Amino acid sequence: MKRYAVICTLILALLGSGLSGCSSSRNAYNRDDIYSGSMPAKKKKKHGKQKGSTAHRYDRPADDAAMTRDAKKVIDEARKWLGTPYRYGGDSARGMDCSGLTCTAFEKAIGLKLPRNSREQAEFSRRIRRSELQPGDLVFFASRRGGDRINHVAIYLGNNSMIHSSTSQGVVVSDLDEEYWKSHFHSCGRVL
Repeated sequence: MKRYAVICTLILALLGSGLSGCSSSRNAYNRDDIYSGSMPAKKKKKHGKQKGSTAHRYDRPADDAAMTRDAKKVIDEARKWLGTPYRYGGDSARGMDCSGLTCTAFEKAIGLKLPRNSREQAEFSRRIRRSELQPGDLVFFASRRGGDRINHVAIYLGNNSMIHSSTSQGVVVSDLDEEYWKSHFHSCGRVL
């Protein structure tokens, strides 16, 4: 019975940490390591067919004329993961957390290695104002309304929308003006 209680406690702790945000700390990189020519080759993984449409009403294409070539590649890669379920610390078709999505999209698309957690990604990127957001920029959110502790990251798509891995819905597109995201907005950063 004691063993069962310990297992339940561990499961609840993991679920609780997953619900409070994405801050896995695997594979952190320094700014000097961002473009590494010595990355090991990985086998291409197929993401499989998406079950049902995860298209959100804000999932409209960004203005291609305003997008840099690298930003377009990053966004196209991130969109391949739409519908992938949320998994704390995940970065595969089995599950993806928010910083796993940003790391995967940037590395697969343009070879840019980002730090593995959202707080380190915020430190790594150049701080910009929300009014300066361009497709491919990162948007950071705090764990509490108006808080300072970053625990979530998304990739800005343009047209006030972002792609991210939500703990409740997996990889989706959301509007920055949805009440939750407005109240938890922290900052924006640029790495491209």
